[in-house]
Amino acid sequence: MTPDRVSRYLEPYVAEINKALPRMQGDALRQEKVVTRPGGVLVMNYTALYPVSPEMLAYIDSNGRADAVRSLCGSTRARSLLEAGAIIRYSLHGLAGDRLLSIDVRRTHCP
Repeated sequence: MTPDRVSRYLEPYVAEINKALPRMQGDALRQEKVVTRPGGVLVMNYTALYPVSPEMLAYIDSNGRADAVRSLCGSTRARSLLEAGAIIRYSLHGLAGDRLLSIDVRRTHCP
């Protein structure tokens, strides 16, 4: 599937998820919205509701990648999107809207 076809393939999934957003993910994190980007990229946008230290960002970057891969590759729905050629990106932003961290998961990351 071409990247543009993947983006179109993702649109119903994005619309479905966005019906339930925004929503809290614990006490300090809010999932804002999900969008598609050119090239078959599905972006899941989150906002940290409190300041995040550089040490915490480094921890999230190293441990969050493994958690994201495990979670997405273990999900039937997410895995089908990855197998169709999608890239699923977790994007963490601060309260001011500044991007703090991005984690991309691709089909090749799944065992």
